[in-house]
Amino acid sequence: MNTTTEAKKEATANPLDLSGRVEWEGNCLRIVNDTTRDRIQRARMSPSTAQALESGACATKWAVSYLLPRDEAPLDPAPVGTDAHRLLEDLYSLMPSSRTESKFYELLDQLTAKKRENEEMDDVELKTWRNSVLSKAGRISAMENPQQVIVYSNEIKLEETMPKVKTAPDGFPFTGTADRVDVVVDDELGKLVRRALPTEKAETYFGSVFGVEQPDGDMLMHLADDLYDAMPRDPEELTKFLAELGINLNLIIVDYKTGSSKNWKKHHEQVMFYALAFKERTGILPQFGRVYYTTEGVIHKVSITQDKVDGVLVKMGASWKRHNRFIENQEFPTKATALCGGCPLVNACPRAKEAGRRARKAGLPTSDELVIPMHEEPAPEAVETSACTTMEHDATEPSTTETPESPARVCKPCVEAGEPGERVAVVRIPELLGGHSPGTPSSGASDHPVGTPENNDADPARKIYVRKTHKEGMNTQTQPQQVAKAYEEAPQFTTFITSGDGQQTSDINPSSFAMTAGFSLTTMAMKILAKQDERITRQRVASLSGTFAHIINVAHDQWIPGQAHLCEGEKMGFHSHARLRGALMAVVEEFPFPLHGDLEQMEMWVAQTIKRVLFTIQSAEDLVKYGSGKSPWELLIATKQED
Repeated sequence: MNTTTEAKKEATANPLDLSGRVEWEGNCLRIVNDTTRDRIQRARMSPSTAQALESGACATKWAVSYLLPRDEAPLDPAPVGTDAHRLLEDLYSLMPSSRTESKFYELLDQLTAKKRENEEMDDVELKTWRNSVLSKAGRISAMENPQQVIVYSNEIKLEETMPKVKTAPDGFPFTGTADRVDVVVDDELGKLVRRALPTEKAETYFGSVFGVEQPDGDMLMHLADDLYDAMPRDPEELTKFLAELGINLNLIIVDYKTGSSKNWKKHHEQVMFYALAFKERTGILPQFGRVYYTTEGVIHKVSITQDKVDGVLVKMGASWKRHNRFIENQEFPTKATALCGGCPLVNACPRAKEAGRRARKAGLPTSDELVIPMHEEPAPEAVETSACTTMEHDATEPSTTETPESPARVCKPCVEAGEPGERVAVVRIPELLGGHSPGTPSSGASDHPVGTPENNDADPARKIYVRKTHKEGMNTQTQPQQVAKAYEEAPQFTTFITSGDGQQTSDINPSSFAMTAGFSLTTMAMKILAKQDERITRQRVASLSGTFAHIINVAHDQWIPGQAHLCEGEKMGFHSHARLRGALMAVVEEFPFPLHGDLEQMEMWVAQTIKRVLFTIQSAEDLVKYGSGKSPWELLIATKQED
């Protein structure tokens, strides 16, 4: 690979120009030189990287963050947040009785003086910066009394090898920094007080701090001061000190967040990552965690149990596995998500364009500025199988490409659901299964032209459309008279009811399949609202059932393109709609609608649910087309460690 191109690129006038570093290939961003690969590759897995590489996330967005310049101004949210963190670290590193309001402002003055010395900002900008830092850190005294906090350690750098899990059989390297670890005031701390302090002084805290329902605030501050003097400041020395005394303190992991609490689930998960790494370092699993949203003045308590940390460990191991696989293959899959609007590649990404995503932030690079070329395919005889373009996606992103008559599907093993480069021996080859080739319809197939309506008793309201290239076998789409005689009995959506005076009304026939679909989606919405303790109102039921109808409508148009021109109500009358409703119900059971989430989370859920419904339908089609095969459970052994 050419590594000199990357060096030349560094000297170009346009730092956004990615040509010579990466290129688009199918639905992937492909690395084209070793220097670029080395820049992206991580030596250790951090919490942010683990979450950016989760299944369902866009790996391309993560990868490109290491290639584009990060020219953040001192007044941007991230640098201001870092400065607020530093201010709180300085405050809680002091002896507890010194953590006063005046000391807080003194530390802020010192930080301001350093900024002025470095000439990072003019006086007006410096005033704005100071107010911003105050807004992100100044509420700490309203959230807790800093003088009464017993700090185990500040800013603990955790670089540990995490334990083995099924997604990472050899373990994996972790890196992260815990903002703060506090000590719980309980009986275990009381044991330390008796062993670490002189007897006469220690006894003054029993009856005032220990053994009472509410500790005395002044005495708690004095105790914090005494322990500050008695205990080593270095976390490793402190751990050794406690081990020699036989003390197992109960601890709290604290993480500061200067942004919004709307992403609290990810923040809680990060706290558990730190708790796991802290246990690897000290042997102590913190009792619980806290996320301090310092701008909002809100504290979230995070429950830490072995079951929960085991779960996040498996997820993190899966992300590490994906990271290594992407780096090895030098290809990063691209996925359209609700976060596309803020991605620096949104204006150049083929997948974002295909999904209709647009930039939601000003100043994002244009396609011309990024200069990412498309990969040029070699001559057909020299083509190698590309992991990104030939793989069948997993349940979070099923393939929507229909090539049932492709010779490659008949003659070559296909690649099962997985990530790029993940090739598994597949049993599902028609010859091995004894099933018919997708290109050879069975004798029961319909003979009418693909994509044209079947005239059913000359009733235009009951035209059934046949899916393109899908004519094998008898089904309710191709042979409704034999398979679904109910079509003979129930007029559909466009049939009106005759009133008593012989006039037609505009009411929908309550016996129609369309109304059955409507009832099904409406009752499904009501059940979900009730299950999540939400008030059931007409508007909420309409909104949620409408969301489900939208998902089915989009999935229906991708599954059966020949019916895309019909109105949504007409599609509700087809048996294919019933199949999709069944798939949707199964998906919603496992992945509940985020009723308490924000708009971004809801949009992401809708997009992922459409993919999961299509994945379910396509998997069912494969089973019908190819059969079960000989000993299909053997494939489960080959894939049992897949995430």
